[in-house]
Amino acid sequence: MKIRILEPVFEVSQKKKRVCAYARESSDSRRQEDSLENQTDTYKRLITSNPEYEFAGVYATRESPVTVR
Repeated sequence: MKIRILEPVFEVSQKKKRVCAYARESSDSRRQEDSLENQTDTYKRLITSNPEYEFAGVYATRESPVTVR
């Protein structure tokens, strides 16, 4: 008599990690006019290009420098 062992078949479901990013523009310099948009676009592209990640958004703030005298 030959015994054959059958292993259960199941799919391993990989749950994606929800990933978000934080972008900040901290200067009112003209050189940084597009900085916040560039950071946001870059983070979104990096996160969405990874199949293990689910894009949850970008939290962005624009800060203007305060001078204390």
